[in-house]
Amino acid sequence: MKEIADRSAVIIGRGGFFALRDRPAGSVTRVFIHAPLEFRVHRVMKARNIPEAEARSAIEECDRGRSRFIRDMTGVEWTDAKNYHLCIDSSVAGFPRCVEMIVGMASQPAGN
Repeated sequence: MKEIADRSAVIIGRGGFFALRDRPAGSVTRVFIHAPLEFRVHRVMKARNIPEAEARSAIEECDRGRSRFIRDMTGVEWTDAKNYHLCIDSSVAGFPRCVEMIVGMASQPAGN
């Protein structure tokens, strides 16, 4: 992961926020995109064409697995805003605006 991050890359998940935590400011932008459970449930229902209970169960199972993996590997909580430079609620910002914010932050030198 660190070798990949030496080039221009987007690393999604896999504890990238932790693996790259020692990178100098401006060389990496750690982002956490979140949304309320109900928003996520409705998105998954629509995307997968599945009932609400199935969507909710899939999300909760995924969240538990992600939480366990990150906590076991790093000792930190993956949802803790202190682990990231930018946290965005996609239910408020919408996905196009999330992209704009991430690109804007990643393309600016640190501290500007």
